[in-house]
Amino acid sequence: MKLKIGNKLRTLREERKQTHEEMARLLQMSASTYGRYERNETYMNMDTLSKVAELLDLPIQDFFPETFHINSTNNGNGQASLVMGNYTYYAVEESSKEVLQQNMILRKENDELKEYIRINHVFQQEHNNLKEELKNIKNDFDVLKTKLGK
Repeated sequence: MKLKIGNKLRTLREERKQTHEEMARLLQMSASTYGRYERNETYMNMDTLSKVAELLDLPIQDFFPETFHINSTNNGNGQASLVMGNYTYYAVEESSKEVLQQNMILRKENDELKEYIRINHVFQQEHNNLKEELKNIKNDFDVLKTKLGK
């Protein structure tokens, strides 16, 4: 769920007598990104909005229309929901998608590490075999040297 809240942001910032550059710095984003939010040129996601609300010391509900409410009770499947008119957003669903994406990335990295370890083990075995072969060649050479009297 993404919201355009630029007018509200601008009003709150101006009430606090801050520049949009100061707000951007406090929110750890570029001034141009913050400016786009204020001009409603881009949407703000819930994570960013949560940071804004925390920074401004406001409840997050202050950014939503009057028909909006947050249902933080367990709805039987462990999900909290946000309801606005006929639209319901389950925050956990988005988090779950992100967790699944991160899980897929971690599995791929884990597989790559396993392959690296396997290859490293093979090389280590080959290295040990070559060391042993070199040792045997050196011993054979020493035996030949002794037989030739040198």
